Amino acid sequence: MGKYISELMTDQPIEYYVEKMTKSTDLLTAAVKELSEEEFHDKREGYDPETGCNLAWVLYHLAEDEVHHREQISLLRKLYRHLKEG
Repeated sequence: MGKYISELMTDQPIEYYVEKMTKSTDLLTAAVKELSEEEFHDKREGYDPETGCNLAWVLYHLAEDEVHHREQISLLRKLYRHLKEG
């Protein structure tokens, strides 16, 4: 999120962001269900000018990143609960 984090994270309660993430996940899931197998393998420009990439590659890395960040998210949730109760 880099330089955009200040635009994305405002003074909303945590439930607001959880709801936004849930809606985003639902939209992504619905969109993926509409794709054919061929569309997963179509070359997409933009990532690498020489080789491009395909949607299967993008979704694989999206899932991989989620797994890597899941523990960080879990820790943040625990800290948030502790601060909220404290």
